[in-house]
Amino acid sequence: MSFTHLHVHSHYSLNDSINPIDKLVEKAKQLNATALAVSEHGSLRSSYDFWKECSKRNIKPILGIEAYIVDDHTQRNPDEKNKHILLLAQNEVGWNNLKELSAIAAIDGFYRNPRIDLDLLKRFNQGIICTTACVGGVLSWELCKADPEQETTRCGRGMQWAIYYFRKLLEIFGTDRFFLEIQLLDMVNQHYANQMMLSLSQKFNVPLVLTTDCHYLNAEEAKVHDILIRSARSKTLADGEGYCYGTDQIWMKSEQEIWDTYYNQPFRYISPDQIKSAMANTVAIAESVESYRPYKTKDTYPKFTTDKFEGDTFKFLCALAWKGFKEKGLDKQSLEEQNEKYKARLFSELKAIKESGFTDYFLIVWDIINYARQIDTLIGCGRGSMSGSLVFYCLGCVTLDPITYNLPFERFLKPGQRVSPPDADLDFEAVKVPEIVAYIKQKYGKDKVCNISTSNTLQLRGAVKDVARVFGIDFAETNSATEKIPFKARSFKELDEIKESKEKTIIQSYFDAHPEVERIARRLEGTPKHPSVHAAGILITPTKTQDWIPVGYVATSETKVCEWDMYAIEEINLLKVDILRLNTLDIIKKILGMINF
Repeated sequence: MSFTHLHVHSHYSLNDSINPIDKLVEKAKQLNATALAVSEHGSLRSSYDFWKECSKRNIKPILGIEAYIVDDHTQRNPDEKNKHILLLAQNEVGWNNLKELSAIAAIDGFYRNPRIDLDLLKRFNQGIICTTACVGGVLSWELCKADPEQETTRCGRGMQWAIYYFRKLLEIFGTDRFFLEIQLLDMVNQHYANQMMLSLSQKFNVPLVLTTDCHYLNAEEAKVHDILIRSARSKTLADGEGYCYGTDQIWMKSEQEIWDTYYNQPFRYISPDQIKSAMANTVAIAESVESYRPYKTKDTYPKFTTDKFEGDTFKFLCALAWKGFKEKGLDKQSLEEQNEKYKARLFSELKAIKESGFTDYFLIVWDIINYARQIDTLIGCGRGSMSGSLVFYCLGCVTLDPITYNLPFERFLKPGQRVSPPDADLDFEAVKVPEIVAYIKQKYGKDKVCNISTSNTLQLRGAVKDVARVFGIDFAETNSATEKIPFKARSFKELDEIKESKEKTIIQSYFDAHPEVERIARRLEGTPKHPSVHAAGILITPTKTQDWIPVGYVATSETKVCEWDMYAIEEINLLKVDILRLNTLDIIKKILGMINF
């Protein structure tokens, strides 16, 4: 294949793309791609799922980001626009630098978007390939935003800024890792940008690269994508003709479709040889990218430290467990047979914990609960499978005796079969949770502890309402229909499976009257809408979080988060602790206080 897609967005470029990761990689496979890049806007959140999906299909994954760049990422200038720049990791060093850039952009540089600057690129450029992105790119922006009628302004100030950034980027990346990006989009600004890239390429001998800036998979999905954009911008179809992005050409094109676009639209100022060269450069970039795993596999758990037993944490855990065993009177059972049963169970569990390598996990959970007790926190009796652990019972982490209630330990932890840490859900009164989380950050390091992100997705009702709003359909009509959707039907699939009923007839009549709403809503269902924070999950890593996983920022909650979700965290064996806020425990504590009074 003589072309590789390098500028590609999945639906994790929120409200900007409609490409599910699996469908994206599947389409690339259909095009006989041997490599494929992903480059979300200001985020690395899709990188793990993308890497995993590409690995399944024997496609080389190229992990990247379309970053936002400003003059100074520490300044908040409301008049400054965030320009785009495309960064692709060439190897593991580059991947680690992308994570550093992304973390700094999210934590220190967030203002409307996560932002970086040239100084950061200079510090963290090793192993990274840079291209100039789209018409909103770092070179194109000043040129393309100028008034088309004022050529002096466009070619004067705009070109000066372009040359300034061009020289800086060339100095940072050199001619072997810096590429001038052209796109075959029939828009006035794109033509200006292309012509500038051609001029710079010829004058300074910097290679061109051709991209399609893929936001949807097939040509017929242009309208679906446009509906998503209009919905995000609170616009309707009546707010202007054409497409919000000014083009219907940003799908994952085959090589033949790229050539058809070139010959059928006004791009003859670019020679066929320049197109061939720009396409060949995409393959050269893909071939220069090394294969690597985007996460670490060794020593993934934080270490619990103790000055007892010469720092031997397993001996410390055993000592705590046997101490609790005696304090609970389990060594003084009336029947010798029962006593031996408890001892055998405790020996068995401790052995399993050691063999599985989860000693630190058990001690960390114990330490959190121990601190909660020190600050007079009401704690739950033990939730789910953790109640099956006699070790946790002896440590005082649960109040249920698993042998008395015949609760199996194997449901919580089974040696040889459980790769991820066992899942201990810790229930605390809600008012004390901020103090407990603050303790965890103080104990293990603020830079090593963060919340876990989630993505709120468009569900059946929300998708129908959003699409109908863009079409300008009366809200009362849409709301009346969606209210009749059976509660258990949270998706179109579940709705389809429901037998005929009065409620289903109502919503089907609505769809019959507005077939385009149904068609587009079905396509947009499941699309991530906006990032959120997991209600309870806390990630604790051995070193700073971005050494292990990309870090982002959820603006609505002003919270640092790891960008990969809880399922990815479990798969790569990182430590997640669920700190649950239970308002019922607050109420119980108040009642107990009233009784004692």
